[in-house]
Amino acid sequence: MQSHFSKLSGESIPDNSCRGKVVGDTFTRQLLFAFSLFLLFLSPPLAAQPAGIVNGDTIWLESYSREVGRRAQLNMQTRSLSASDVLQTTWLDMVDDVLLWQESGRRGIDVTPKQVDSVLLNATPDCVKRGVLNDKAVFDAQLLKAMLTAPDSLIRARGRNLTADQVAEQSAQLRNSMNELRGRTANVIRIQRLRTSVEQLAPVDSAALRKSFEDAATTVTADMVYVPCAPYTGTPSDAEIEAWYKRYPDRYRSDDEMRRMAFLNWAMTASPVDSALILNNVKSFVTLLNATKNKVKRDSIWNSVAETVSAGVVRLHPDSAAHKEFYPAVKGAKVGAAVGPIPHYSGVHVLLVDSIIGKVYVVRAAVTDVDPSQETVDSILSEVNTAVEMYERGKTFGELSQTFNRPIEFTPFFKRGDQVFASYRLVDVAFKTQLTAMCDPVDAPDRGVIIGVVTDSIPPGPMPIDAVRDQISLEVKTDMACSVMERDIKSLNSIVTRLDNGSMLVGAPIKDGTILRDITIDPSGLMGEQFYDPLAARAVCNASGPGLMGPFRGDAGWYMVNIRSITRPNPDDYPLYLQLRGEDLVAEQRARNWDTWRAAVRKNAKIEDMRWMYFRY
Repeated sequence: MQSHFSKLSGESIPDNSCRGKVVGDTFTRQLLFAFSLFLLFLSPPLAAQPAGIVNGDTIWLESYSREVGRRAQLNMQTRSLSASDVLQTTWLDMVDDVLLWQESGRRGIDVTPKQVDSVLLNATPDCVKRGVLNDKAVFDAQLLKAMLTAPDSLIRARGRNLTADQVAEQSAQLRNSMNELRGRTANVIRIQRLRTSVEQLAPVDSAALRKSFEDAATTVTADMVYVPCAPYTGTPSDAEIEAWYKRYPDRYRSDDEMRRMAFLNWAMTASPVDSALILNNVKSFVTLLNATKNKVKRDSIWNSVAETVSAGVVRLHPDSAAHKEFYPAVKGAKVGAAVGPIPHYSGVHVLLVDSIIGKVYVVRAAVTDVDPSQETVDSILSEVNTAVEMYERGKTFGELSQTFNRPIEFTPFFKRGDQVFASYRLVDVAFKTQLTAMCDPVDAPDRGVIIGVVTDSIPPGPMPIDAVRDQISLEVKTDMACSVMERDIKSLNSIVTRLDNGSMLVGAPIKDGTILRDITIDPSGLMGEQFYDPLAARAVCNASGPGLMGPFRGDAGWYMVNIRSITRPNPDDYPLYLQLRGEDLVAEQRARNWDTWRAAVRKNAKIEDMRWMYFRY
């Protein structure tokens, strides 16, 4: 069985280490295991290899790999990112760190070791406090001071039974940890000082502050009838899409260059021979387990395999949707019985029944993927290389399609930094390739090995209709869903009236309508506590005064609004507003300016990404 990680379900048993509960998705487990092996066998020549170069400064492969491994471990708890996302976010953050360090140097911003220790000891960050605790689980400032300033003495005092070699080893480990903590702290201080320097160059946008005040001070008290647009199941025609595109030309613009590729792909899937071989190995493993009646020997056989694959303990419930493919397989099995192989999207599973509690089966699970063999991978790559050579010798993309019996497909339009087919590298390669030239082959997680030709390169400005066709189609469908109701919705004029006392009278039932009374509407888009419709809310807040308004369309449907009162901003209240909210609003402006500045620095940097030689992303 192959060595990798996968997932049986959302449950697993925590180990006895300090790492806590191990949970996570298939990609994250595979990524974490891959980096464990990568670091385990990292030879000195490979350790000195670059992952990339940023304006002449190197991001080393070992540093990048260790940081990815650390983040993959954290991601196992949240399962918020895919493997390629962990690789990409780590890369972008490390690139940013280099760029900010370079910018700090240009501006003469430096941080001394004395300043770092002063922050750690006198303004200790919460994340550090949580890691330095005494026996009562309370932050111990004196312990932190000893760790930073006298690590050797601390180790000797707390390990009187340790040998000299053990003291030296643990002291070295503690010094390395403290140096890493100092480095991270120095980086935070440096960035804070750089940010202050950058923010001083950007003036406060006073017009935006006043606009914020006017929006905050504007409220409408109203009664409202809301009717959602009818469902529309039709498909807009090309003519309808084109007409919509021409009607709203300024709506479809991009601030960035966009590209599209025509491509052929070779899926990286196991051959029938590969699948048969793996399944036969799994069957032999199950047979061996069931033939071994001695529990100690059976556990030994299981553990020898479980150490090389994803393994854990799961409680299988008869009514659990997550277990519907596994529970029937073990139902009726006795304690000690092995069941499998069980094919699943996450791999081939083997279950060993440990106990039965009522209808719940407590089982050990081992999982392996059906991956292509090296021979299959080599065969696929050989065919890809042949296709590339044929194109370079003058064959057209269409001829390649016919020769290798693969259809020509097109990617969606994409911008720098986008992800296509779960691959960031594919986009990077496309932007480094000239129009009509063939890109370097890329192994994309969702499609396998891709060779492509850049067919479209659109400069910033108006977007071509093909780039927004799906978006326009959705907008047209939404418009049609509301437009078909326009004739019927006019009947609200005869049903809804405003009484002399300012209240709203609804004279008859309104099909699918919702009636809300005495609600507050503000320019942010909130219409009472149930609805959010910026277009409709803005229209109501811009009304000249109380009265019946509508029926009119918003983003979410049709409205009839009885405006009872409108509160307008009082200019005399502006100073008080700034006193209460000004600091937060200025901080928000500065945060946006900081993000804009960082994006500009990254855009103008010379970045050479070499990760593709080692990782699939």
